[in-house]
Amino acid sequence: MSAWRYGDVLLVDLDPAKGHEQRKRRPVVVVSNDDFNRHCSLTVVIAISHGRGDFELHVPITATRRNDADGWIDGYAQVEQIRALDMEQRNPVRIGRLKDNDMDRITGMLISCYIQPDMMVLPTYD
Repeated sequence: MSAWRYGDVLLVDLDPAKGHEQRKRRPVVVVSNDDFNRHCSLTVVIAISHGRGDFELHVPITATRRNDADGWIDGYAQVEQIRALDMEQRNPVRIGRLKDNDMDRITGMLISCYIQPDMMVLPTYD
């Protein structure tokens, strides 16, 4: 269903937002895998912001030139700001991709935050 891929950086409208959720039009990184994105009407993303605060869940990303030549993608992926969005309602524009090492750090933080180690089931192949 979605043309978005894991690691894509999109500009999207995050409003309406409530409470501490990120607002306005801002960059997000796609963290749902490509199969999920192809078969689901939602895309899972994490907001990117310049404000780090002093929060260990904010993963620094390597500055990457935007596709539209309108500056750079840089700042912090705010792992606590994970959301599943219906992109048809969010006016998305793809502006770039994060580097593999940035995605590895973001994915590692996601796993460590949201999945208890004793819940992880690794497949066995006999």
